[in-house]
Amino acid sequence: MAENNGSSRLSTTQSEKFWCSMRTDFLNVLGLVRMVDEHVYILIMISSVNNFYYICNTILEGISREANIVDSIQYWSSFLFVLTRIMKSMFCEAEINEAASNILMSLHEFPASQWNVELKRLHQALSTETVALSGNRFFYITRRLIFGMIGTTFIYLLVMIDQVRDNVVQTPNPC
Repeated sequence: MAENNGSSRLSTTQSEKFWCSMRTDFLNVLGLVRMVDEHVYILIMISSVNNFYYICNTILEGISREANIVDSIQYWSSFLFVLTRIMKSMFCEAEINEAASNILMSLHEFPASQWNVELKRLHQALSTETVALSGNRFFYITRRLIFGMIGTTFIYLLVMIDQVRDNVVQTPNPC
């Protein structure tokens, strides 16, 4: 029995070292994400606002214009290409947050009897830190943000369809 307790203490020590190493690695990755975010936050903010404006403006212009079928196909296919590119890049940015969320969900699968101080500290770090690129911390690029933007754009589309149908939308004369 004494040998069993000794080996159990050894495995507990090894387990704590493993989780300490995992927490240290997580904090290093978090530091890297923050360092990248400090250098690219302006680019993220400007491109996100620009992309959202472009999508809304293109939808308004596409709905309110009258063109032949070939022009319409060209217009909407080029818009869908750009929209796909925008969505793909935003979902790639959101994968940073998804990876951290997946690690947190994996920790929940461990039985409570196997939790130690280092595992609890890793869980706390994962739970409290937002691991994502941001626009100067005004918003974080996550799937939730992307789906919120898609929902807002869809509502904008419905309002614009209603406005165009009622012929209320008038483009101002720039001159």
